[in-house]
Amino acid sequence: MSGTKETIDTSAGLQLAIWKHTVSEIALMYNVSTASLGYRIHHEEIIKPPPEYLEKIERGLSHDKALVEIGWTKPMIKKINTILLKARNQMK
Repeated sequence: MSGTKETIDTSAGLQLAIWKHTVSEIALMYNVSTASLGYRIHHEEIIKPPPEYLEKIERGLSHDKALVEIGWTKPMIKKINTILLKARNQMK
């Protein structure tokens, strides 16, 4: 992990975790149901990555390149990068 503690205790922590792991993986790690986690993601307006994102990251693409390959535009990528940076800063 990149220096920030991964947690789902906060919205920021959940925002970061969802861009590193699938909902199922997070549910298993924290022993919560996928349904309750899904509700929380929706309720807290957490932005989830596209389904293909984690597969592209596992193939070795960078965050930005994975999103470009999926079809995200530069403004969309800039927006999510700002959201993720803000979440990282809240976790410090």
